[in-house]
Amino acid sequence: MRRMNVQPILNEFTSKVNDSLDLAKAASGLYEKRGGKLRQITSGRQRLLNEMSFLQIFLAWEDFLDQTFIGYMCGGKTASGYRPKSFIKPINMKHARDVLRGARPFVDWLNGQEVIDRAKLYFNDGEPYCKALQGALVKLDEMKTIRNAIAHRSEKSRLELENCCRRIHGYRLRRLSPGLLLMTVAKKSGVTYVDTHGQSPWHFTVQASLDLNPDVIAISHIQ
Repeated sequence: MRRMNVQPILNEFTSKVNDSLDLAKAASGLYEKRGGKLRQITSGRQRLLNEMSFLQIFLAWEDFLDQTFIGYMCGGKTASGYRPKSFIKPINMKHARDVLRGARPFVDWLNGQEVIDRAKLYFNDGEPYCKALQGALVKLDEMKTIRNAIAHRSEKSRLELENCCRRIHGYRLRRLSPGLLLMTVAKKSGVTYVDTHGQSPWHFTVQASLDLNPDVIAISHIQ
């Protein structure tokens, strides 16, 4: 069985994040022809582009978790030689995916705590996922809330988005939407949720992916 090399997976993830960030940053500088004149695209369309960018990054994050988790179950390791200790020995990656999925149609990676709990079932001490994700559960939950508000225009998603907005800003934004929340500048950090700095979910996904890179984990184990 061919074992996973995590670096191409990490490279693909960061490439998708960067491409989506570029789209989000470019949104405010895009123009369209309206009324016979070239005008900046409407704020509504800017919000839609930011939502689309965020959704693509969240999907990339889920793919990253899925591919690395299954790869480590099958004995994957990095050039440093670190190999997470898996409690099971799948025949191949398809078998590992079938074991994870069980009777469900797919493996759900939305909930950070569930990923940690799952890692504890399959890997010694739940590593390399527990330490990397434990301190970021609040941020992951915010990301999930925004993602759900984009994908599901339900009353439940709307109320959860309002609560998320209040936690972040201390109040509910007028005409709140996922795109508006993503584009709003936070008072504490001075940046928006689509910025690659500060405490934005975009920045978090990149940092968390680096924490999950077994080269980094291997160093922490040696220390």
